[in-house]
Amino acid sequence: MRANFRAKILMHSTSTWLALRNPTFTRIWLATVLSATVLAAQDVIATWLLHDLGASFSLSLMATATSTPLLLFALPAGIIADTVNRRTVILSAMAWQVAFTALLAFGAWTKTLSINSVLLCVFALGIGIAFSAPVWSAIVPSIVSKEELPSAVTLGGMQVNIAGLVGPALGGFVLPKLGAPLLISINALIFLTVCLIILRWRPDRTTAKQADQGFMESFAESARYAFRSYQIKVILFRNLLFSLAVAPIPALLPVIVYTELKGSAGQLGLAFTCVAAGSLVGAVFVLPFLRERISPNGITLVAMAIMPVVLATMAWLRTTSIVLACSAVAGVAWTLAGAELWLAGQRAVSGRIRGRMNSFLIMTGQAGIALGSILLGSGAMHAGLGWTLGLAAVAALLGFGLGYCFSINFQREGISEQAPSPTEEPEAIGYYIHSLCRNVGYRKCVMNDLEPRRKRRDKDRFEKRSDPADT
Repeated sequence: MRANFRAKILMHSTSTWLALRNPTFTRIWLATVLSATVLAAQDVIATWLLHDLGASFSLSLMATATSTPLLLFALPAGIIADTVNRRTVILSAMAWQVAFTALLAFGAWTKTLSINSVLLCVFALGIGIAFSAPVWSAIVPSIVSKEELPSAVTLGGMQVNIAGLVGPALGGFVLPKLGAPLLISINALIFLTVCLIILRWRPDRTTAKQADQGFMESFAESARYAFRSYQIKVILFRNLLFSLAVAPIPALLPVIVYTELKGSAGQLGLAFTCVAAGSLVGAVFVLPFLRERISPNGITLVAMAIMPVVLATMAWLRTTSIVLACSAVAGVAWTLAGAELWLAGQRAVSGRIRGRMNSFLIMTGQAGIALGSILLGSGAMHAGLGWTLGLAAVAALLGFGLGYCFSINFQREGISEQAPSPTEEPEAIGYYIHSLCRNVGYRKCVMNDLEPRRKRRDKDRFEKRSDPADT
């Protein structure tokens, strides 16, 4: 009876778990959850190794080492995912992660690790994430049905929260019992298991290889599309502002826990778990509540307003309970801003290059965290932790003011044009001349120039449909 009840839940069209009836999706989803959880745990382990090696300023560089690969490789990885066999990309990325996790484990067993070698291994693991993340999201629509897709998207968001909740807590509390060398070795075996799960997946030909467009051509097309769109530029700028404001959380939490609170790896894992728990609460409860009452731009401003308060509180009151509470509130703000900016980005671009525009969003977000982590770590070393957090609160307040000047309520502001798909460059050029100049004369000139091309194109399509050879 229990099995029949479970089957009814899974088969219900509105169920969150509907996509789990698809065995291929279930295997890949479990593999991604396992992989993300191991990576979250390994970040805590690597931070402990740095602390054990006597690092102080380098603790804040952990956030830089994990963010910089996404900054450098997110867009190339998105383009590669559109032009290369996706299964090959995932397997290569997972094999890369197995290799560097094994190398980190070898260094831990032989006690030959240095601060630089730990940061280098973390950076290398981040490269694997940068190349695999775009492919994970790209393959989901091709392996589930239209009915299962909403459930698959929801489960895809849940896997991030599950990994963020379980991974740091698991890494922090198991580390003292098993030790870093054994735990890293187990992580390498888990990555290898994920590789074996992916090996069983056989994508169809359309999933295996996408567009025939060249790498440089695709890169140039994406850059042109982004820099010509006012909406995209505003969204990317707002994303960068919030990333700089939230950077103190991943950058300075290890410094606060280890140097100020004299805490353990378990307490650091608990702090990062609080960030993930706050993100989950923000996504499930706070975000739906706010969406019924205020605009998307209002939600992002609420998130920007939360960060100066959080940082100022942590600057002057650094007890364990306050740090954990501030971490959870920062997690709520992170979800509010991230969700609304991401949604605005999806609405501002056409479907053909949405994946590459997502890469731009990832890049600007990681750029803010990577740059902020370097500045904050240097500030904590020279000016002290309290002053650094206080200055970060002032900078976040300035970011709130700048964000207020650049609204993402494009329809309310009268900026409702959606940038056209760049499949036909002349039409795109004509559109942007019109939108930037607001001049009817320019528009007539361009549209008159494009009219013969449209007529020839329509004529060719009509002749192709009416070709007797086709019948």
